[in-house]
Amino acid sequence: MLLYRVPGPTCFQDLRRVGGRVMETYLAACIAYGIVDNDQEVDSVIEEAANIAFGPAVCEVFANMLIFILRGNHVQFWERHKYVLCEDFMRAAGVNEPNGRIVSEVLLELRDKFERHGFSLSKSFGLPEPEPVHIQSRISRVIEHETGHNIGELEAHIAQTECLLNDEQRVVIDKVMTSVEHGHGCMVAIDASGGTGKTFILSHILNRVRAKGKVALSTAASGIAATLLPKGVTFHSRTKCPLILTDESTCTISENDTTAALIRMTSIMVVDEVSMMDRRALEAADRTFQWLRGSEEPFGGITMVFSGDWRQILTVVPHGSHIDIVGRCFKSSYLWKKK
Repeated sequence: MLLYRVPGPTCFQDLRRVGGRVMETYLAACIAYGIVDNDQEVDSVIEEAANIAFGPAVCEVFANMLIFILRGNHVQFWERHKYVLCEDFMRAAGVNEPNGRIVSEVLLELRDKFERHGFSLSKSFGLPEPEPVHIQSRISRVIEHETGHNIGELEAHIAQTECLLNDEQRVVIDKVMTSVEHGHGCMVAIDASGGTGKTFILSHILNRVRAKGKVALSTAASGIAATLLPKGVTFHSRTKCPLILTDESTCTISENDTTAALIRMTSIMVVDEVSMMDRRALEAADRTFQWLRGSEEPFGGITMVFSGDWRQILTVVPHGSHIDIVGRCFKSSYLWKKK
């Protein structure tokens, strides 16, 4: 940009010369020339977000600024807004100043958001990494969320729904539970029309597995479908699957990530509305799970339950032909042939 702007430079120093003053960096010269904006507008966005949103949401705004907007010094930007990012975490902890645990909490929030887009705290932006001792406490809370169930309530739900199952539903449930109990790592696909009880079966399976003290992850292709499952989240949120996919994509989960610890403990994973998903998202999860669990079995040996109605909406491929759409569906994946 400076080569276009500065007339007749004879050395690199001339490129950084603005009105007789040599700027320290090329970026500073660009800002002085008005080629790029300074950070004032970005700073005001963070301040406004802090006034109307809570901690994790402010971290989301901060991460988006670094990934998509900010051209200035990332470390200085972090130092300017560290207190604002820590404010809600400080209030929850009942402290007046950000200590090591609070700062690590914020950095862990930011790391999760960066990794979703394929970036890292230190390598991509030069930000400090959270302290290892606080990472362990964070992992414990995430695992507690997926294991801290009220067994009495689960058993009550199981007793209530058990008598409502029909013979076909019992066949599916017995197949899945056998795989979970013996560690077979089967992949089971439930294909049925809308309103025939797929969510009912999935909820019953999740309750039974959790009542046995095992980790069961409930996910769905969309947020609406996820809300119908107990402790359901979207597939992309749970697996940190990238939004822009290729045939070689993997999930942005690091070896010491909180999600990695959870995946290693998982016995079963439910994926609802799988008919809407791009096969490459499931293949990315398959490659990542195998690596994390040290197993060449599909999804690292986790029992997978896929549910969907192939008579409804299929994978959306912008401007794609019928062949393109079918090629992106899960039924076209190499995983489907292993079912």
